[in-house]
Amino acid sequence: MRFSKLGKKYIFNAQDVIVNSNNSVEIDAHILDIVSEVDRYVYDIEGVKPDSVYLRGSCLEESVDLALDIDIVMVYNERIVMKGNYGFVLSDSAWSYSDQLSELCSKIGIFPDVTLMCREEFIASEELRFISKKVYGSGENLSLTTLSLKSLDIEYGNVILLQSHRNINTIKKILYGDFIASRQVLERVVKGLIEDFYRDCAIGIMLRNRMYSRSMYDCHNTLLESIPYLSDKLDNVMDLFLNTDDYSYQDIKPMIHEMVYLSEEIQHLRYKEK
Repeated sequence: MRFSKLGKKYIFNAQDVIVNSNNSVEIDAHILDIVSEVDRYVYDIEGVKPDSVYLRGSCLEESVDLALDIDIVMVYNERIVMKGNYGFVLSDSAWSYSDQLSELCSKIGIFPDVTLMCREEFIASEELRFISKKVYGSGENLSLTTLSLKSLDIEYGNVILLQSHRNINTIKKILYGDFIASRQVLERVVKGLIEDFYRDCAIGIMLRNRMYSRSMYDCHNTLLESIPYLSDKLDNVMDLFLNTDDYSYQDIKPMIHEMVYLSEEIQHLRYKEK
């Protein structure tokens, strides 16, 4: 898998604000067809139409053939009681795609990261609104074209230790044989863990330099500059992200511990700089 510069880097202006151009981005027609397919599928299960549907991530910059997945946020006027599960499920010590997620993957041919939110939740997440583009629905466009340094400082003021990540204990249980999971599920969750590690650790450092990016390329280089004495460990983590299918369970185990150590080291560095 290639390591590309995909993703935008933003520089804060004199008013401590960054500005995006998402509203002018032309979305690949195939991606819009996938959004319509997902919308129909979710409606058949939930029985409620979203007020608006948003795209975020790499599919705003590339065709679906090059995107790793498709990130869709479905926003409803009111909080709904979900009938479906569009993520992972844990049952009888087995971790797997939910029936709905498996069916969606089969229908659209790409992994769909589908999030259902009420309007109130979406409005409260300024960063999510900034990185999202409305592509469907009759409701108001709630995406943001500007984002302040202050709001991001609140979000990324402290490093979130990887040890407290929602999925890390589950990954460990899979690797040590306490849980059963397909190779496909493990690789997907490991990649997600690495993405969260890089963004949680690097974005706060970028903000101090009046920059913002969620790009793995920019996050990796930011950490390399901040902790050059740990560059070998960071390069190993990035290699695991890019080539997860080349790693055995035994290879992945120590890498998870390395990432926990790195997040603790970065937190220590950030506190020293305050």
